[in-house]
Amino acid sequence: MVKKIIWMPLIFFSCLDFVEADKRYSKRYIERIKFEPRGLYVKNKNGSLILSKWDSSYVKVIAEKSVKAVDEKEAESLFKKIDVKIEKRKGTLFVETETTLKGNYDVNYKIFLPSVNEVAVDIYNGSVIIKGLKGSFKLKTINGSFNIRNTEGDFRVETINGSFNISDCVIGTLEFKAINGSAKIYVDSLLNPFKISVNITNGNIRAVIPEKENFSIYAHATNGKVNSDFPVYTSEDKIETDSRILLQTVNGSIFVVKK
Repeated sequence: MVKKIIWMPLIFFSCLDFVEADKRYSKRYIERIKFEPRGLYVKNKNGSLILSKWDSSYVKVIAEKSVKAVDEKEAESLFKKIDVKIEKRKGTLFVETETTLKGNYDVNYKIFLPSVNEVAVDIYNGSVIIKGLKGSFKLKTINGSFNIRNTEGDFRVETINGSFNISDCVIGTLEFKAINGSAKIYVDSLLNPFKISVNITNGNIRAVIPEKENFSIYAHATNGKVNSDFPVYTSEDKIETDSRILLQTVNGSIFVVKK
């Protein structure tokens, strides 16, 4: 069943705040859900997303709508055309933005989770930050960057026009594909076996990797250079180890640094 949130001022779980700056108005909502989801799915157009772990038994969703309007009356009318929908279904929490507006608005989310096994994110025109979680992550943006910190698991990430930064993480599998975007990978530790695969059309790759036995690196820059502190294979077919790092860019350079 879809839960359509109706927010009222002056009650403990909601807050209303107008901020006017250059005829831009904002309205913030806070929802607490008594639920420890196995999965999370977030879909949003025009707005950022921050996912964080916290020590609580419930999920907290903060959604801030922002619109351009001539006055507060028009802003209120526009806010009503932007729906933040939350649905619990088969152990998964769905958070989605639905609107008939074509532009001049955004919805920024902050979601705090007790734990989660699987995360799927689909964002258009917005960045994604993930902190302190553990699980499997499938992340997609158009015109948006990723910043992942202190997180453990498997990552499948795609972007068009966006950068990717991952630091202080424990990685089992990482697959990153980008058109017009760079990648910076700072690995805290690696599972055994592990696989890191980065494929970029236009952008540089920088990887800082801890020294570890029994892994191999393949790196290829079609129109760029490759600098590595580790030995590098020039053909992926020659790699025999289960743990491997595969780095490819068409228009850019690759830098692999020993941590």
